[in-house]
Amino acid sequence: MRQKKKRPLPKRTKLRDERLARSMDERVAQEGLLLGVAEEFYVMMDALSLTRTACARQLRVPESHIKRILEGRNMTLRTLASLLFALGYRAEVRFVKAT
Repeated sequence: MRQKKKRPLPKRTKLRDERLARSMDERVAQEGLLLGVAEEFYVMMDALSLTRTACARQLRVPESHIKRILEGRNMTLRTLASLLFALGYRAEVRFVKAT
């Protein structure tokens, strides 16, 4: 049986390190946005005195859907807008320069 040749590991370069750092920063920004949405959703549910179960029932979605939102998992803007509309809320969007 023939063994596959192992590929040598790529050399570390300044450009590769910069790309890796940039992708890590991008990932942090993505996670920050998702967690920010989740936190605001918690605040909204608290203001409405809703549990996850009650919220899911009112929105007519599975409770697992609410759980994913509150865990900061990815969702579309359309889904978020629909959920907010069903609860009598709307989103405000503001962009700020990254530091």
